[in-house]
Amino acid sequence: MSHHRKIYIEIDGTMIEFGYVRITNDDEVLSIWIDHMMKLFHPEYTEEEL
Repeated sequence: MSHHRKIYIEIDGTMIEFGYVRITNDDEVLSIWIDHMMKLFHPEYTEEEL
């Protein structure tokens, strides 16, 4: 049997929900989902290059 846990990241002291990880009862990772609505920031690229 498996269950999900939320993944959070902390940015400047603010916790942001980042996605989910699906794991077994033995803590084996089955899959990871990243929130598809989140836009990641890449400071080394311009908006056109992303």
